This record gives sequence, structure tokens and C-alpha cells, in this order.
Amino acid sequence: MKRGLLHSKKGAEDFLNSKVAFIVLNVIFIALMLFYLLRVQKGASLIEQTYAKQIALIIDQAKPGTSLNIDISELYSLADKNNFGREGTVKIDYAAKKVIVKVADGRGYSFNFFSNSVIMWSVDKKSQKLNIEVKENV
Repeated sequence: MKRGLLHSKKGAEDFLNSKVAFIVLNVIFIALMLFYLLRVQKGASLIEQTYAKQIALIIDQAKPGTSLNIDISELYSLADKNNFGREGTVKIDYAAKKVIVKVADGRGYSFNFFSNSVIMWSVDKKSQKLNIEVKENV
């Protein structure tokens, strides 16, 4: 008597395992897509990207001796709306030459700058401004 693939015990287990793996991978993919869509819906992704790029481009164009004040109140209001703390909303990593903006849970958005000048920065929480000083690299 001839038995098919699904009639043997091993064939049925292999078939079931492949279907379960397929379903699990689809659920993971859909969850990741939903996470991304929710993040985009909050407006976090676009605002993070915009501010990170603008700050990096400003740093690249600034000459040594320049002091800049950038209004980041929009970032703070979006961070508050997303129940994300204001600490770490904007970071400038001089060693890695990156501007990192983060207004919601996740990794945020980073953008590289190329300036060889020394970048000193601080955030004035009262006026909600990012203060940047570009100094000559000695």
C-alpha cells in the first residue's frame, strides 16, 4: 500500500513545522510594520529626521568662532506628546561626528556631520534652545 507525504508521521510533522514557522515569521513582520506605522503616525520619524539633518548641516557650514541658538520647542512638545522625557532629545556626539534626535521610544534618527571643528553644545531648558559653539580644532 502506497502512503503519501501527509500520511507518514514524519511528513506530517515537517509540514506542520513549516506552516507554524511561516505563521510566526508573518506575525513578526506584521508587528514590525505596525510599530513603524505607529511611529510615523506620531510624527516622530519625520521631525527627528528633519532636525537631525538641519543641525548637522548648520554645524558643517559654521565657521570656527560661531555661536548658534536653535529653537527646539517643537521637539520638546512632540516628546511630551509621546510621553518621552526631554532628556536626550538632542545629542551631538563629537567623537562619532553625529547629531542624534529622539522624541519617542526607539533609536531616533542620527545624521553625520563632517566639520573638523570642536563642537560645544548645551540645551537651555528654560528657553528651549539648543546652544552650539563651533571652536577651532587645535
